[in-house]
Amino acid sequence: MKISLISFLSLACIARKGHAAETKLTILHANDHHSHLTEKSAGYVNIFGDDIPKSVSASNGNTTYIRAYFGGYPRIVTAFRDLELEAVGSGRDVLKLHAGDAITGTTYFTLFEGDADAKLMTHICFDAFSPGNHEVRY
Repeated sequence: MKISLISFLSLACIARKGHAAETKLTILHANDHHSHLTEKSAGYVNIFGDDIPKSVSASNGNTTYIRAYFGGYPRIVTAFRDLELEAVGSGRDVLKLHAGDAITGTTYFTLFEGDADAKLMTHICFDAFSPGNHEVRY
């Protein structure tokens, strides 16, 4: 709710200043990554048999089992960059937000006390960060 209110107020301020130009805004948002910085710390899903697309199975020796990893901060950075380039290429402004709970959850936080998360988050360069319930303790 806070983020929606901030976005609304920002757009309302633009309108009040008499700008007649249309504002096109893309909001990119992340939250709750909980120090899952690598795909192996985030998790995986196993895909078996008929759930594997035939083209994937055929091009991998007719495999009947695939382990697909998900998560990892490099994937988030790549997604943000791709979406931002697409938006800017379409003439849109971009607002990058993180709604918190970046830290705690894996050994990365235990060992580096949030520094590893902070360094990876700089690759996205968020416009705003709102502390989540896990950051409030620190």
